[in-house]
Amino acid sequence: MAEKSLYGGSIERIRNAVKQVAGYRHASPARYEVAFAFERPNNMLMPLTQLPVQQRLSDSLESVQLPGRGHSSQANTIYGPTREMPYQSLYSGDIDMTFRIGSDYLEREFFEVWNNTMVGLDNNYEYYDNYIANLQIRALGREDDLLYEVTARECYPKNMGAIDYGFEKVDDLTRVTISLAFRKYDVTYYTPLRTQSTIPSTPSLPPN
Repeated sequence: MAEKSLYGGSIERIRNAVKQVAGYRHASPARYEVAFAFERPNNMLMPLTQLPVQQRLSDSLESVQLPGRGHSSQANTIYGPTREMPYQSLYSGDIDMTFRIGSDYLEREFFEVWNNTMVGLDNNYEYYDNYIANLQIRALGREDDLLYEVTARECYPKNMGAIDYGFEKVDDLTRVTISLAFRKYDVTYYTPLRTQSTIPSTPSLPPN
C-alpha cells in the first residue's frame, strides 16, 4: 500500500489554515512602539525619561529591527559523524533605528545627550551601569492592543549616523539612523497561540 501524506489533504488543509488566519489575523510590521528605560538616570538623562519625549521618539521612529539570536558552535567528534555542539548564545549584532527629525531636532538631541553621558569632556568614559538602558520593542494589533514585546538589555548608542543636506533634497524628510549595542534580549510579553481554537490537532508523525 502506498504511503500517504502525514498531514492529510493539502488543499483542504490550506483552506482551513486560511480560515484560521482570518480568525486571528496576521501581525502587521507597521504597528509598533518603543520605550527606553534607563538603569540609573542622572540629571542629564532624567529629561529623556519624560513621557512626552518617549512618545515623540516612538511616533518619529520610521523603522526598527526586532533582534534575532543564535548560538556559537564547534565540532565535537568522539566516534562516528561529527556533531556541532553549541557553547554560547549569540545575539544579532546591533539594533538599527531610523527616526524622522522634527524642526526642533529633538530626535537627534536625545541621542546627543545620551552620548554625552557616556564620555566626559576629558574623554574618560563613565561607569557602564550609569548610561545603559533597556529598550522595549512592542508589536501592536489593529486596536493598539499589545501582541508581542521584546526587551533589549543594556543598550547604548554605538553609532549615530550623519545627516546629509543638499538642495536636491527640498522635498525629503530629515532622518537620522542610530545603531544601538545591546547585550541580550528577553521576550517580556506574548500571546500564547497554541490553543484548541487556533492550532489544529497534531498529526501522527512517524516514530524517531
